[in-house]
Amino acid sequence: MAALTDLTPTASERLPDFDAPPVVEIVGSVQFIPLPRLVLRDMIDVGARFEGYQLNELQPQLHAIQELPPGEVASPPFPQMFLGQQPQRALYVTEDQRFIAQLQQDRIAINERRTDPDRAPSSLHVWPQLDRLAHAVRDVLVRGEGFGPANANVIELTYVNVVRDAPMDRVLRIISSDAGEPPYSNAEPPAVRFSFPIFEAERFRGRLHVEAGPGISDGTPVLQLQLTSRRLVEKGLPLAEVFDACHRDAVHAFVAVTEPDMHRLWRRTR
Repeated sequence: MAALTDLTPTASERLPDFDAPPVVEIVGSVQFIPLPRLVLRDMIDVGARFEGYQLNELQPQLHAIQELPPGEVASPPFPQMFLGQQPQRALYVTEDQRFIAQLQQDRIAINERRTDPDRAPSSLHVWPQLDRLAHAVRDVLVRGEGFGPANANVIELTYVNVVRDAPMDRVLRIISSDAGEPPYSNAEPPAVRFSFPIFEAERFRGRLHVEAGPGISDGTPVLQLQLTSRRLVEKGLPLAEVFDACHRDAVHAFVAVTEPDMHRLWRRTR
């Protein structure tokens, strides 16, 4: 039985590249048909199989990811009732704090954080860790073909960027420097969210989401810019290919929605 299968990401086209990208964190996740159970003993056993990581803490489980085609409205979530403790999410951390692994009943994820100023996070770092985690989950918890990481339904890849010393209208093409006519021309720093549906062969495959807003980093005001590619997984399609497609989505969108002047500051090489 395969977890994410022993695949590596497919060879991408020559994507746009930057010598000094503002990315500070990348999160790759795989959502799947829920495991029949996930208790503390299971989380400890998975951690023992996942070399280089230590179980760090438990947090409440995240809600399921939904990505509906344009025009469809999500039904209100049915109130969940639990007998006993609410389902938990396990967080495992590497000694250098660079990687965080997440495990809950229907999802695994890997965060790579920029702990070295000279080493930017990369999806090529995240994928092998995600694949290793999937194998650990399979070995400890999967006892059949109908659930677990091999039965993924959504893959999500998020790039978190921190932009310093630049207002939003200088960074994002969708924002104007003037909010309106005086006296309503100079607004406080805005927050925006927008998305693009992804179609292939006229079939809805997911969305590229963009979120931006003011934040604080090391005590200094910054612009936080987050791009998330979320793709539905077609049965039989290798998960590495879907993950690689998410990577292409996020890189192309980053270039498309940001201003060319910023590309020069981030030292775009192609």
